[in-house]
Amino acid sequence: MDIFLRGMKEVFNPKRIWEELKSLDLNEKLLLSFMIFSVFLAFIFDKNGSGGLLGFVTGVFTIVNLILIARGKLTNYLWGIGSCVSWLAVAVNNMLIGDIVSQTFHLLMQFIGIYAWQKVMEHASTTEIEPKKLSRKAAVLSFVGAIVLYFAMVYFSIKAGGNLVWLSSAILPASIIAQFLMTYGYSSQWIFWLTVNIINIIIWSIRLAEGGSSALSMLVLNSMMFINSLYGIYVWYAIRDKMKRILNKKG
Repeated sequence: MDIFLRGMKEVFNPKRIWEELKSLDLNEKLLLSFMIFSVFLAFIFDKNGSGGLLGFVTGVFTIVNLILIARGKLTNYLWGIGSCVSWLAVAVNNMLIGDIVSQTFHLLMQFIGIYAWQKVMEHASTTEIEPKKLSRKAAVLSFVGAIVLYFAMVYFSIKAGGNLVWLSSAILPASIIAQFLMTYGYSSQWIFWLTVNIINIIIWSIRLAEGGSSALSMLVLNSMMFINSLYGIYVWYAIRDKMKRILNKKG
């Protein structure tokens, strides 16, 4: 409990929030600015009024969250909590059952993640999470678990009368696996996030054609998240490979 409370204190510490944003390098700041500007343009052209504003707010929180995750920064959870709350509201407005359940799950996992990351950082005396490699056995179990969860979600979504059931149901299993991998510092998380992004791009393209709430903002946001996932793959795998080479030299 003490570790969690210290983690919460750090996540909501204005000084640390500002310092970790400042620590981004020039390329990351340019990427962050580009993604936020893209979401802002979507908001300007979105004719959905308050729905468009909600999509924009979701976009800002999500984009900052993802950039900080890519850098392994603890304060990503502040932005993650804001992202989950606002995204949940958007999902409710669009009756996307898979999204509603997955964002509720993500919101709960933010607090577990705060504990897990704070514990690792205190143990290693560092301010950034170092990427780990997922074992083959864990990878197989993750895939099988995702398949089982997918069909369970399809059944639940059909019963609940959700929209785009077969697509939106895939979000939850992929998101659950990605969130657990992210919480415990595995670089494989980005493969699952990339899958979630692609599915969401398809979903929000359809919702945009149907005139769905916040659809334009969410489509642009998920496109930016796709770009960020590619960046996350590069950063986390590059860092992991660099660490491996260093350890091999020491050995």
